[in-house]
Amino acid sequence: MLAVGVLVIFLHCTNLVTADAKETRAIPLTTTAGTSPTLAAPICRRIERAAPAAFGTLAAFAGAMRRIVRARLPDVAERGSFWRGVLTGRVATLVFAGRATEAAAELYRALPSPARRNGTPASPAA
Repeated sequence: MLAVGVLVIFLHCTNLVTADAKETRAIPLTTTAGTSPTLAAPICRRIERAAPAAFGTLAAFAGAMRRIVRARLPDVAERGSFWRGVLTGRVATLVFAGRATEAAAELYRALPSPARRNGTPASPAA
């Protein structure tokens, strides 16, 4: 019976990840909504062990690009979809490999140009 209760609590936990820009590491925050604070600590430790340390670097990279992405993708749903792809795809892989310059170039290529956002075809490159 206890295992079922723990499983139910675990499935209802909220996990938030914050980035500490100074240390470029991700810090998972876990809550059981007050039902079992003692359980939250081991869950948090498991998440920390499973997550690559480079997630903090990826969070800092995304933070640095946030204003640019918001300007190009003002729609919240569209922007969320874009970030989900970026943070799980090639851009993230490049950041994890320490290739931030290439990651930024890849992110810029994935963004719609300002002309395309306004419904105007982008002018061909000279």
